[in-house]
Amino acid sequence: MNETNILSKFCAETNYDSLTKEVIEKTKEVILDYLGTAICGSTQEHGKILLDYLRGIGGKPESTVLAEGSKLPAQNAAFVNGSMGHGLELDDVINVASLHPGTVIVPTSLAVSEREKASGKDLILAIVLGYEVMTRAGIAVNPAMHYEQGFHPTGTCGVFGSTASACRILGMDIDGIANAFGIAGSLSSGSMEFLVGGSMTKRLHPGKASRDGILSMELARRGFTGPKTIFEGKYGFMKAYSHSDNIRA
Repeated sequence: MNETNILSKFCAETNYDSLTKEVIEKTKEVILDYLGTAICGSTQEHGKILLDYLRGIGGKPESTVLAEGSKLPAQNAAFVNGSMGHGLELDDVINVASLHPGTVIVPTSLAVSEREKASGKDLILAIVLGYEVMTRAGIAVNPAMHYEQGFHPTGTCGVFGSTASACRILGMDIDGIANAFGIAGSLSSGSMEFLVGGSMTKRLHPGKASRDGILSMELARRGFTGPKTIFEGKYGFMKAYSHSDNIRA
């Protein structure tokens, strides 16, 4: 079956009214949890370095940098906010997928929602869909196999969740989301080599996933195409990033 199309259809057609009260309340908790970790993480050196660089690039002030108050283009605000959220390793984790969704999905959703002046309901739905896609990708790719090949799931799987969130806020259709997922597959990255000697790159991964999800959405909605079999294809995510055949997770 075409899992990429199924997932794209799910993201395009799921609506806020289908969410249970429990899911909505949990999503609000997720937002608060992320904000706490990001504000604390804003004191870390890696975040200051990244923000200094992104300020230097400049660009249209669209979305807020947390704990600092200035505005950057949405992609860059998500980049620094996502990286700050992972600074102290206090952000949420889904053990079965072995990844940190909040510090990828929430900054993407906040940045795009602020730029687009989206409603609170739009924000919550985008976060729910981002969590769902990122977690499903993490389970399907099999964390143990993924780690064995040197990949960091928060970065590699996170870009798909970020893409789902960004696309939903823009109201993209099934075809557009499938193209965006296809583009995201070429931007999926995150090396576990930071474990050797220690470095700041682990903190880079969630921010990069946030940024690249927005980039994937922006390119797709302008007509840029991506492979619409990115998850299940012969050279797709599952084959390239894992030996698992658990595509239907």
